[in-house]
Amino acid sequence: MLHNYDMPLAIKPVTGCYLQRRFIKAPWNIYQDDPAWVPPLIMDMNHQLDPRNPYFSHARVQSWIAYRGTKAVGRISAQIDRLHLEHHHEQCGFFGMLEAEDQQETFAALLNTAQTWLQERGMKSIMGP
Repeated sequence: MLHNYDMPLAIKPVTGCYLQRRFIKAPWNIYQDDPAWVPPLIMDMNHQLDPRNPYFSHARVQSWIAYRGTKAVGRISAQIDRLHLEHHHEQCGFFGMLEAEDQQETFAALLNTAQTWLQERGMKSIMGP
């Protein structure tokens, strides 16, 4: 696969069903040439991210996709879990679902985006996988 790391990187929030599907499918773009990659079941990802999932009754979640041109080259989510905050009495947010092309710039931009979102909502620390 041809990589064009010279193209500008853009981080865009996931809004709506179409972008949610692109968020779920982003790893296929990232790992398509990796023979060791075992893709997750799309059915499981859909269930995990379904707004009817009970987790969303006590958590706020925002996701982003990193693009180079129109190609998804990374993704991340940030979460604030009200039950965790109440139980642990600490302003700690979470990030997850971090996948990206093998470029430090992409990982840094995704992590910075999630960190900023969490800090803007009062989180003082961040935990990830």
